[in-house]
Amino acid sequence: MEEYVGKIWHRAISKFSDHHFVEQKVLLSDIRERLALQFHALGGPASIQILPTQRTLWSAKPSLLSRFANVGDKTELAWRDEQSIRLPSEISLFDSHILNQKLYLWLVVLLSISKEQNDWILDNQENVKQVFKLYPGVKPLYQQLVEAHLQYRQTKAYVRTDYFDDEKLIQRALLEPGSVNTTIKKPLLLPPVPLWLHPVQTQLVSARKIKSIKNTEPEQKKGVKQLKEKHRRKGEIVDEPDGKNGLMAFRLESYFSWSEFVNVDRTDDDSDDNSSQQAADDMDVISVSESSETMSSRLKFDLDLPSSEYDDHVVLDGILLPEWDFKKQQLIEDYCSLKLMLPKKAKPTNLPQHLVKEAKQLKAQFEQLKPEKNWLKNQMTGSELDIDNVIRYQTDVARGQVTQALGLFKSLQHNMRDLSCLLLADLSLSTDAWVNNEARVIDIIRDSLLLFSEALESSGDQYAISGFSSVRRSQIRYYQLKTFQQKLDNVVRGNLNAIEPGYYTRMGAAIRQATQQLLKQDSSQRLLLILTDGKPNDIDQYEGRYGIEDTRQSIQQARAQGLQTFCITIDEDANQYLPYIFGKEHYILIKKAHQLPKKLLKLYATLTC
Repeated sequence: MEEYVGKIWHRAISKFSDHHFVEQKVLLSDIRERLALQFHALGGPASIQILPTQRTLWSAKPSLLSRFANVGDKTELAWRDEQSIRLPSEISLFDSHILNQKLYLWLVVLLSISKEQNDWILDNQENVKQVFKLYPGVKPLYQQLVEAHLQYRQTKAYVRTDYFDDEKLIQRALLEPGSVNTTIKKPLLLPPVPLWLHPVQTQLVSARKIKSIKNTEPEQKKGVKQLKEKHRRKGEIVDEPDGKNGLMAFRLESYFSWSEFVNVDRTDDDSDDNSSQQAADDMDVISVSESSETMSSRLKFDLDLPSSEYDDHVVLDGILLPEWDFKKQQLIEDYCSLKLMLPKKAKPTNLPQHLVKEAKQLKAQFEQLKPEKNWLKNQMTGSELDIDNVIRYQTDVARGQVTQALGLFKSLQHNMRDLSCLLLADLSLSTDAWVNNEARVIDIIRDSLLLFSEALESSGDQYAISGFSSVRRSQIRYYQLKTFQQKLDNVVRGNLNAIEPGYYTRMGAAIRQATQQLLKQDSSQRLLLILTDGKPNDIDQYEGRYGIEDTRQSIQQARAQGLQTFCITIDEDANQYLPYIFGKEHYILIKKAHQLPKKLLKLYATLTC
């Protein structure tokens, strides 16, 4: 009974203390594409992505009712950096669905012209004035939002008595942008302003410690569960707990909510995934520490790459390739080092038994693409006489009607498909993830490559298959699983069957190497297919916008040299970056990974017919 009454009390007090209109909320995920189109139309760089922002515990002292209800004044405000623009994961501030949607539109307009902030209230006023100057038609929308927001600030928002003067300044600055010239020192102690940009520094992690975390060895990342991203999380680096001070005395009645800071010394690996997910969702700041002692450090000293004794075979080392630096807007020559490799465990093998039936069906379909032979008649020269024309000519001669013989031969013509295709597969560490209880992503890719080779062999098309992964710019591993010169045999099947997850995804360099291979083929149509399960990334600066810009540049260079490019992906977030890299009509998202083999071959037939 006590628990039942407690639940009723909690629901009631939470409802009265929460000033959001959940029924009218708008989700960022529902209108992300529309907002991206607007941002780019307003001049925002096409490579800038729209991502959810992090939650911030805004007021150091929430209202009494909020504290009783265990509801902190958490909010999500917009901000921007060189990689992305950050927007709230959902907006439910107003009692109108349309008005909540308009707030998203206003924030995108504001972010399209915003620059680095030095003073919160002064810079936001200046940004609003700049928007009015560039886009006068947006002013009525802003005034509508301000009117609705001020109604909340004046009737429901909690303001400490010693901050009344600052609150009046904010309200005046909202009504008349540019009218306030006074700085507010502690904006976090006032109700948030959702029409403005975030007033605090968004990065809490020092550059030195970020680097140490990014350099986590690939082996340590295997088995890590990806949290479901409802919103962006804020993080900070703390010292490693020493585990000596385990006793903590406190009064339970003094705690109203989760702490902003939770420093967990978790040395065991038997934690519950569901409880961890829930705990992460409830926390405002996730604190992590760099352990001085890890299991991997007890096993081996260097986990970047295996020793040469256990590593894959290197066919050729030291191939230098350029890379695009979008910050400098410059192609840096000889910046990456690539090595040609073959899987060490590759042994000649037959086609796996579970693929035999499907391969037989695909061969029958692709044989229809095989070049046909046709006889060309009425030829001046040829391999055989055209009997019909010879008889007709002799008849005309006997009647005295022909003075010159024309087209008495016929020749056999081979209608060849003048086509070369290179399939480039992403073999990064992320392909070690499980698709279902039976197969990993790498297993699906392996089956796709094997079926692809069987089908194309029956079509007679010229094709090659390569794979890649990377560890920084100095270790780009490019696997020539089948070259254009090789015929499909058990050796090639062994190469394909031996592929395993590698490291990271420095896609630009791999595309440039594949482009050079394709350009050596004397074909009128040259097709580069890229098969991947995620966005470009590596453990140095090759992540986010840097990797996307370099990959896009490599695709543009390939197309400028006459290649046709197309991307096949199973990454659910691909719509955020692939349209910019390849173009909307030059990639496809396969939502169910197990359908990849059939979809890949169907796509190939469509692109080449």
